[in-house]
Amino acid sequence: MSEYIELPISNGDSYKPTNGELDHYEAMFPNINVAQEFCAMQVWLECNPSRRKTQRGIKRFIAGWLIKATRDAETPNRVRQEAKVGMR
Repeated sequence: MSEYIELPISNGDSYKPTNGELDHYEAMFPNINVAQEFCAMQVWLECNPSRRKTQRGIKRFIAGWLIKATRDAETPNRVRQEAKVGMR
């Protein structure tokens, strides 16, 4: 899987997570699809070149992204919340 993931970074290079790192992230974040989130990170970084991270900051970016994705997965979406308001 890691051979397909290349997160562009600010100096023009790319960060390629190892299989071990991906396994670690999957173990730490079991409620989300880590591979799908890495694809989303890659597309976001490609579309936002001025906001690309440095080699030093890319792991913090990954951690923040996965933590937010976990929170989003655990929070009911707005439609379900609004539908519950009128139901008892």
